Amino acid sequence: MWQEVWPRLVGGHGLPYGGPELITDATRFFSYVSLRKIDDFLRLRRSKPDDLHWTDYGVDRSLVLAHRSALLTSEQRALINKAVAHLTRFGHLEVKELEIIDDALASAKPCLTELRSQLEARLSGLLEDENFEE
Repeated sequence: MWQEVWPRLVGGHGLPYGGPELITDATRFFSYVSLRKIDDFLRLRRSKPDDLHWTDYGVDRSLVLAHRSALLTSEQRALINKAVAHLTRFGHLEVKELEIIDDALASAKPCLTELRSQLEARLSGLLEDENFEE
């Protein structure tokens, strides 16, 4: 994924000392936050009444998640919380813990692809609806 390709693409060109690491950490941080938000979206129950939820968009959750009960395991979710939602040093996570979250990103790709496909189809249908008002 991106963490393997990024160092080769940038190679430190035009970035100050520590620049590639800073960008890698920021990219990792936002990837984790996004994955957590999508996991919230696909949960069986919404956390708050105004949260966006898969039921609002006609998403076939079972098709998106395939054989999974959730996008993230409890362990992955806890590690993401530890990495981004708590006041700790980002690098505080052990390498093995970061690998667990990075594996979650990689294994979520088919689910995210299916979710995107369903949402695009839904949006396309709405735009083609003769009752749609601009």
